[in-house]
Amino acid sequence: MDSKKKDEIYNSIVDKYLSAHTKKFEKRFEDILLDLSTQNKRSMIIIGCAYLEELCKSCVYETMTKKGRKEYKKRNSRDLTFSSAITFLYSQDYFSEEIFNLINHIRDIRNKYSHLPIIEENHTQSINDRNKKIRDLLNGRWFTRNIERIKNIRDADKELYYIVFENLIFGLIGLEMFINPDQKLGKLEFVKGQKHLKIFVDVGKINEYTETYFSNKFDN
Repeated sequence: MDSKKKDEIYNSIVDKYLSAHTKKFEKRFEDILLDLSTQNKRSMIIIGCAYLEELCKSCVYETMTKKGRKEYKKRNSRDLTFSSAITFLYSQDYFSEEIFNLINHIRDIRNKYSHLPIIEENHTQSINDRNKKIRDLLNGRWFTRNIERIKNIRDADKELYYIVFENLIFGLIGLEMFINPDQKLGKLEFVKGQKHLKIFVDVGKINEYTETYFSNKFDN
């Protein structure tokens, strides 16, 4: 199959499924972002990570056949933690190293806020260290679709968390669309020279069965 035909199949899949896939998340996505913008730092991290965890687990489930997913959820769903989900996605090359590290930094901050009744000075320093690592990873590369909402937050750390959650949630929704147990195509990564995440789709792996794989995922 030549590259032109592969591009045609890719464009057909995007046209047929991507809009409908993102639309089913749209209202909840916006509701969560609006809620996050009104929270204090501790609540923002806990709520935002709860949704990240849900999306990461959903991506893991998408790597399974429908029958296998049903059996896994019935027998082993408690074994799938936030940590194991992101480690699995990284180990299977669905995350770049930068994305894996970014989510782990956010998760580490979540662990501090959710497990400690009182945040003491040494805990605050640990959180600040994680914040610095997040800023170093982002390096000014990310943007927000909600400039006015960001302006009203008026706290540098909350602004950071909001932008991280906005981009990661949107990226994970897109990644889930391209995860298929029959063919690995998608990967979430930074875009060099651009201020956003990208779902890298390996169009070169597309073959004559790809459309059937995606039909099985979305139409059945």
